[in-house]
Amino acid sequence: MPNNNFNFVKRRIVKFEFVPRNIRLNNTTVLSQNIFHIIRSLFISVIIFSIFIFSLNLIMQYFFTKINIKIEKNIFELPFIKSEKYLIIKDNLYIVYSNGKKELVENNIDSKVLPVITGIELNEKREKQKSAFLQALKIKNKYLTKISEVNLKDPNNIILITVDGKKVYMGDSINNEKMKNLYIVMEKINKKYSYIDMRYKNRAIIK
Repeated sequence: MPNNNFNFVKRRIVKFEFVPRNIRLNNTTVLSQNIFHIIRSLFISVIIFSIFIFSLNLIMQYFFTKINIKIEKNIFELPFIKSEKYLIIKDNLYIVYSNGKKELVENNIDSKVLPVITGIELNEKREKQKSAFLQALKIKNKYLTKISEVNLKDPNNIILITVDGKKVYMGDSINNEKMKNLYIVMEKINKKYSYIDMRYKNRAIIK
């Protein structure tokens, strides 16, 4: 009997293709170009982001500076936290704060209790008078409660006038140490006097 059993052999045909060298090089070049474009895009993105952050920072600084200025201005305008006040005479009365700011007095109640600074111009140009004026602005208000006038006409001999009309000779300087000593002396005076001389260091002459 004929043998009908056939053995089938399945063969896999593998096909090899040869890729020319120039094509392989072109693929490498394309890949390199793609990487370059990606890196360049990232670099540009970083630059744009940095510029954005820098601009945002400038805007925020400007914005918060404006806010701070406005807050400081509003704080300064509150009467209970203003700088210490004095008065200066020039045609009209001006309140002068310890930071140098000047404000016209219009029947201000403070004008009745604050000492008056005399002997200088409102916008003083003379150096010695300006120096004496700046010294006077540094005096604490608590040392001026018994003083009605600070006369800076002669910066080499600053004269204070007490609330009861007596003169105090301060010499060529006026500072908190001198004023503190004067305040103590005036608290302890128990006799009539014409003037107090504070021109000598750590010494007060009462006559």
